[in-house]
Amino acid sequence: MSSVHKSIPAKPKTVARYAVIARNQISFAEEIQVEKIFLNTQLEVNLASLYHGLGQELTADAAAVTEKSEIQDQVVTKQASTEEPEFFDYSKDEGTNGSETLPVSAEASERTILSTQGVDKSIGVDNAVEEFTVDELLMSDYSKQHSSPKEVAPSAVNGVTSQMAAFEQPGIRSHEILSLEAAKKIVKQAPKVSMNTQGPPDTSVEKTQGFVDSQKEEASKNFASLLAIQVTGTDFKTTEDLVGFEVRPQDDLSETFSDYNSGSVAMESKLSQEKMLRSVAILKRGFAVTNTELILKAEASEVTIPLVSDDAFNQLLLPYASRGAVGAVLVELDESTQDVTLDVPYSKVLRLDENLKETDSDSYSYQLFVGVAAGNALLSFKDSEGETISKVSHVHEHELTFEPNYFEKITNNQVKLFEEDLLGREKTPMIISEEAVKRFATEATATKIDDHTFKLSATKTLLGGRQYLELLHQTEPVYVGFRDERSLSIPSENFMRFILSRFEGSRLGNRCLVQINLSQRISKVDVAPESVGQNVQTQVQILDADGKFYDSAGPKSEKIIVVGESQGSGDQGQDAKINFKVTNEDGSVQYFGSYCSPNTYLVEQL
Repeated sequence: MSSVHKSIPAKPKTVARYAVIARNQISFAEEIQVEKIFLNTQLEVNLASLYHGLGQELTADAAAVTEKSEIQDQVVTKQASTEEPEFFDYSKDEGTNGSETLPVSAEASERTILSTQGVDKSIGVDNAVEEFTVDELLMSDYSKQHSSPKEVAPSAVNGVTSQMAAFEQPGIRSHEILSLEAAKKIVKQAPKVSMNTQGPPDTSVEKTQGFVDSQKEEASKNFASLLAIQVTGTDFKTTEDLVGFEVRPQDDLSETFSDYNSGSVAMESKLSQEKMLRSVAILKRGFAVTNTELILKAEASEVTIPLVSDDAFNQLLLPYASRGAVGAVLVELDESTQDVTLDVPYSKVLRLDENLKETDSDSYSYQLFVGVAAGNALLSFKDSEGETISKVSHVHEHELTFEPNYFEKITNNQVKLFEEDLLGREKTPMIISEEAVKRFATEATATKIDDHTFKLSATKTLLGGRQYLELLHQTEPVYVGFRDERSLSIPSENFMRFILSRFEGSRLGNRCLVQINLSQRISKVDVAPESVGQNVQTQVQILDADGKFYDSAGPKSEKIIVVGESQGSGDQGQDAKINFKVTNEDGSVQYFGSYCSPNTYLVEQL
């Protein structure tokens, strides 16, 4: 009996179709069939062939492996199961200074090194497993080949102020020049702490033609400076080296340096000139705040600043507190100084020996002026040759001001005067009489060499300090400060009135104005005044080559204009010291202090 096979047609698959009955609507009345979805996890692409680091032979073998079963790698050694490891001791005499690679025998090399051909065979088809044996365990010491990195001396930071805990040597009560190698030896390697995260300035903007004329070749030279700061405390009976103090620059209030209980602070700077002064305040718990000017030079040097304990300092000033705002000035003397004077009222003078102890002897190292009227004071030194060198020092209320006197010879005492008019793009020689050019705070006049060149009588100046002239060619005196630059740009009277008109009025009155003539393109300027009770407030504007004023520095900045005005009562000092920190586009910095007195126009030539 034959069987009959009945063919049953396959049921067609049901595909869901939706009839659109309205916009954004569908009907769900029809049947929906759900189907299984099968995922193929096997990749059909030979991944080994995509790796170009493998050779062609390896790629071909790997392609064959993908079609076979999974390979299991095995490594079998006799030593792992039967023998103890054997160590070899090679003496240092077999190599140069014991640092050469230890010798390995050819037999051991064959047993321990798996050749590339062996790797290719192990990856072949038929699940091949390559076995190799290791009879010996060879160990090598490479520690002497990797020498520790050399210690790097601290370097100047581009646009970044940094500090570190530093020096081990005891304090020296003067600025002492150290060689760079000596500085490296006494600097402890401590991590630097960045206090200013401003990045390098953008130098992509082209220089304007008007500013190119004022550029100097010397401006491109930068000088690395490293100064170690230490402090010594005294109560006029005993003296001790102190730790745990802070150094706060007066030109940038965002900077603070701490010794981290090491007894020393290293201040690194990238200077635009070989020597300059920077005003700082030194704070130590239990001691009076001490204000001083640090001498920064293009070398490594060290300085120790004396501090006076609070108890001893309060006892000194207590009898004179009723006289108003008073402070104290401590002056360090050298062998060539015969006399020191102040042009402001003070109560008494103490003589101190080299250990800061009071003495009645004619041989003393310090003079302490007590009960000095707070504010700007003219401090004058008279040397053994009879020449007088003066500077303006700011005395803080109930604080100590420390003034070291170190002199340097003036190699070039000639200056050239140029007048800068309002509409003139080029400076013209300023032709005035020699009687109209005087040294500041003296009656000494200059000697005229030609129509605009003058020779000054000064042969010395304070180390790192600036010289000042008083010009009497206008209805009101104009004061000019300079250091290395000998071509001085003096604003005409029309130019002065134009600048003053920016600050509500064509006359100074009770205000002061400081004009900074720039010699380089700058990226930033910091200005901070020192005054009695902080009553003098400053406004800062920057004049560009196009004759416009801006609040910040730009690629065409030519002058910095600072106007100071007293906000306090009439019994407070109306004058102030203005500290500047000018950061150039190349990362170098110019530190200097200027001065503010009512109805005074001062030009600072950089």
